[in-house]
Amino acid sequence: MKRNLVKGYLWQRWKDIPDYEGYYRCSSLGNVKSLNRTIIRSDLRISNIKEKILKPALTKKGYLMVVLCVNSKNVSLQIQQLVAITFLGHISCGNKVIVDHKNGNKVKNYVSNLQTVTSRENNTVCFRKNNGKYSSQYVGVSWNNGLNKWMSQIYVNGKHKYLGLFDSELEASESYQKALEHVKIGCPESYLESISHKSSSTYVGVSWYRKLNKWRSAIRIDGKKKHLGYFYSESEASSKYQNELLKLNQLKLNQ
Repeated sequence: MKRNLVKGYLWQRWKDIPDYEGYYRCSSLGNVKSLNRTIIRSDLRISNIKEKILKPALTKKGYLMVVLCVNSKNVSLQIQQLVAITFLGHISCGNKVIVDHKNGNKVKNYVSNLQTVTSRENNTVCFRKNNGKYSSQYVGVSWNNGLNKWMSQIYVNGKHKYLGLFDSELEASESYQKALEHVKIGCPESYLESISHKSSSTYVGVSWYRKLNKWRSAIRIDGKKKHLGYFYSESEASSKYQNELLKLNQLKLNQ
């Protein structure tokens, strides 16, 4: 931010937006303006467009957006993308590389607050530091409040794959890095298969549910199976079963 200060005042650099040269410019502070120009309307009238700062709209996801118009074609673009394209050399490529706000504030579109990151990094719960008391410094690692353990998971083929719960943050990160190595060489399933749990459990009423990579708890009541939920921890699934069993026994005693 200091490089944007001149004698205590914010100073902004203006540059032509690539592909919109002569029509629109973007500033280092996240402002967008249309330039002076003369246009011929559809009814052949000639109009002079005066330079002005565009008023952005707020999207449902909390980002600022403006509409650029060239040759009667309107294009809606988010301001952080325009700033990154203009000042950071960002090239739009779907969701492979995206523009991220360093401080998490989606409307602060200063160049100094923007960075380009991979979709994998952005989707990781703990990629951004200072995101709560138990935020992790490692990609793929987050704190599980319910179990008081560090959880590791990786995003593969559009789905989050659970890698396990760990007492230390470093152990959780090591698990993620091992899985990531297999993703890079194109065989993540072999690694996930090697760390997957067996379908049987040491606890009554608990089994491993492969599709969700979680422990499943269920109890049989009057010959019918009642589903109790899915859990990351085998012991947590068992606790749910035991609590339900206790309720049933208490109900029988009261009858």
